[in-house]
Amino acid sequence: MLKKRCQAAVELIIILAVALIILSIIISFSSDTYTSVSGQFEATKARTAVDDLTDAAKLVYQQGVGSRTKIFVTLPNDIIYTNVTNNLIAIKFYAGGNERDVYRTLDFDVSGEIPAEQGNYWMYLESKSGYVSISNDIMAAVCGDDTKEGSEICDGTDLNSQTCILQGYVSGDLTCLEDCTGFNYSQCVGADLIPPATVTNLNNQSQKLTWIYWNWTNPSDADFSHTEVWINKTFYADVSAPNNYYNATGLTEDSWYEIQTRTIDTSSNINTTWVNDTAKTESALPENVTVFYDGFEGWGKNDCEHGGVWDLCDKGDGKIKRDNDEYNGTRALKFEDHDADIDYLIKCVDLGPYSNAYVAFWWKKSALGSGEYGKLDINTTGSDYVDIFDSGIGDSAYAEEVIDITSYISSNTCVKFHILADDRNDRFFVDDFRIIGES
Repeated sequence: MLKKRCQAAVELIIILAVALIILSIIISFSSDTYTSVSGQFEATKARTAVDDLTDAAKLVYQQGVGSRTKIFVTLPNDIIYTNVTNNLIAIKFYAGGNERDVYRTLDFDVSGEIPAEQGNYWMYLESKSGYVSISNDIMAAVCGDDTKEGSEICDGTDLNSQTCILQGYVSGDLTCLEDCTGFNYSQCVGADLIPPATVTNLNNQSQKLTWIYWNWTNPSDADFSHTEVWINKTFYADVSAPNNYYNATGLTEDSWYEIQTRTIDTSSNINTTWVNDTAKTESALPENVTVFYDGFEGWGKNDCEHGGVWDLCDKGDGKIKRDNDEYNGTRALKFEDHDADIDYLIKCVDLGPYSNAYVAFWWKKSALGSGEYGKLDINTTGSDYVDIFDSGIGDSAYAEEVIDITSYISSNTCVKFHILADDRNDRFFVDDFRIIGES
C-alpha cells in the first residue's frame, strides 16, 4: 500500500513538472509575441512621424522663404535620441528589445529639433534661406537658431511681448504686429495655424490635342485663399478663390497628365494633402475623306441598275442586283450563280491628293463550294488587276473588311468585284462599300 502511494506521488510530481514546463513555454511565447507586436507598433509611429515631417518640410521648402505650416505627430516610446541636422531627419529608439533607427534624407538642409519624449506634438516648420526650421516650439521654428530671418521680432527680452509679436508674425496680421509692440498680448492670441480643407470633386471636363480642362469644388473655409496647381510635379499656377477651374495648355498630344492640387489659406497655411486626377490629351488623327460610297439603296431591281454610280458593270452569266438581305439600311448587293468568272463591277477614283487610302465594306457568303469565291481586285493606271480580297468558301454572317490600298494610290485607282459560283444558291453579298482617302 505504501509502495502504491509513493508511486502515485512520483507520478503527480512528474505531471506537475511537465505542466510547469508547458506553462513556461506558453508564457515565454506570449511575451515574445507581445514584444514583437509592441515593437512593430512603436516602429510604425516613428516611421509615420519621420515621413510626415519630411513631406511637410518639402512642401514649405518648395514654397520658398517664409512659407510655413504645422503638423501633428505621435512619437514612439523609449526614444534614445532625435536628430534634425544637415539634410537628415532621424529618430533612434528601443522597440522589441532592440535599438531601431528611422530616418529620411532630403535635397536641402533642415535645422531644429524633435522632442526626445514619447507623446503627441504639434510641429512647426518654416522655410528659411536654404533650409527648413523644424521644432515643436513655435518661436524656435519661426526665429531659427541664428535669427538671420525675422530678427526684428526676436530680439526682445520679455517673453510675453516676444510671443505676442511672434503670433502676429505667424498669422500675417501686420496690424496685430503693430499693436503687439505695445505689449498688448491679448490682441494677438489665437493666431491661425490651421490649413484649409482640400478641394473635392476634381475631374477633367474636356480635352483636345494640346489642352486639358479641369474643375473642382473649393473648400468652404472662410479664410480659403487659393489652390496651387501642379501638373506632372511641375508648378503651373495659383488659382484664387472663388475660381475653381484650370485649363492646362501647351501640352503634348496623345499624352497622359496628372494634375496635383493643394490648398492655402490667407495666413499661408498649406494643406499637405494632395488631391490629384489624371487625363489624356487627344490624338492628332489624319483627316479622313470618303472618296466613294455606295450603300446600294439606290439600285434598281434589275441587273447592274446602279444609276451611274459605278463606272462599269457586267453581270456575265449570273446576276448582280440589289437584295434585301442587307447589313445596313434596307438593301445590299447580291452576286449570284456565275459559272464563269466573267462578271465584274468596277469603280475608279482619283486618290492622288491623299497620303493613305483604304477600302472598307461589309460582306457575307452563302454556299460557296470548292474553288468558288467572291473577290475584290485593284489596279492603278496602266497596271493589271491584282487580288486584295478573297471570300473563301462556305457560309458566313456579315463581317467588316478594311484593306489598306495606300500602295495603289494614283490618279486613276480602280477596284473590281467579281465572283465564281456555279449554282443559283451560291451567293456573295456586299453592303456599305467605301473608298477612303486620308490626308
